[in-house]
Amino acid sequence: MEKPSGISLGRRRICTPSPIARFVRQPKLGRGVSTALLGLLLTAGAHGQEALSDSDKEPISKAVQPLPTPSLDLSKVIDLTVDYSFLARENLPNSQSANGRTGEQQIGVRANLSVPINDQLSLSVGGFYNNFLFDLGNPNAFPRVPLVDNLGTLGASVGFVYKASSRFSILGEVAPDFSGDLNKLTSKDFQIGGMFAVRYSPYGDDKLFFLLGIQAKSDAQLVVAPVVGVHWQPNDQLTFNLTVPRPEIDFKLTRRITLFAVGQFNSGDFRVPDSTGTAIGRPQFNNAVLSYREIRVGGGLRLKLLPFATVQTEAGEALGRDFDYYRIHENLKVNNAPYVDTRLIFSF
Repeated sequence: MEKPSGISLGRRRICTPSPIARFVRQPKLGRGVSTALLGLLLTAGAHGQEALSDSDKEPISKAVQPLPTPSLDLSKVIDLTVDYSFLARENLPNSQSANGRTGEQQIGVRANLSVPINDQLSLSVGGFYNNFLFDLGNPNAFPRVPLVDNLGTLGASVGFVYKASSRFSILGEVAPDFSGDLNKLTSKDFQIGGMFAVRYSPYGDDKLFFLLGIQAKSDAQLVVAPVVGVHWQPNDQLTFNLTVPRPEIDFKLTRRITLFAVGQFNSGDFRVPDSTGTAIGRPQFNNAVLSYREIRVGGGLRLKLLPFATVQTEAGEALGRDFDYYRIHENLKVNNAPYVDTRLIFSF
């Protein structure tokens, strides 16, 4: 029995029988009428073929050409994050500090391009900028520990992700940068850092995986530090992303709105200018390495504006704040302060 013509759509086949097939299946018409019609069609087709000249004939392979296959799909491999946070001005209890109060603003920008090489390997290259702006007040007439109002980092990163199997992946990154007073950067402010970690997914998906590795920074107080974490998504609404330096718990309220609780280890290691100690008569602070640390605890809301754009805002308390000249054993504590943070995230 002849099959009707049709249009194939994936796994479904939508049959659209031709007029001839529908006509032949009519019960009231006899076999002779059907045979006569088919004979007329075949005769017309034969005369049409004879009318064509040899020059008009084209091979089928030339008439139907396949579409070219794209060499590389770069969708959703460009990430851009812009971040701004504000901390209220609080006291520095240490009377030896150059200033009795300080506020804080932080501006951060990070861009990253990931290029898939094949099904197992992808490479990435990016750049980052992070700047702490301290609002120093109540200057001390006889300071013994200086402060700097502008400390920041400007750097680049190169990394890779290698998927060894459905369960194991290897991640690595090298990130050189300049960290210091961004108004007076010199070659002495150069640092280099990096990270190496292994990702294990027991079920071969992104709903549950563990992260274990190390990170390093040349001028950090801890030159080598562990990288540990676990990511668990028990259902479509709840996600536990407990990875350093920003452990987070997300609850997806709607398709566009996500609520989250977050903790963040926010810090940096900077080399201060060569005149920092001279200004107060203590030259040991010239070109010294200053570590700034704080732990943020808060919560907020994330709103998906467009398929490629998200905005999030959070608020909370900054704890454990201190300025530490760890190589010369001078440390300044800062009182806890409330903070607000707004972040724009783009992914193409």
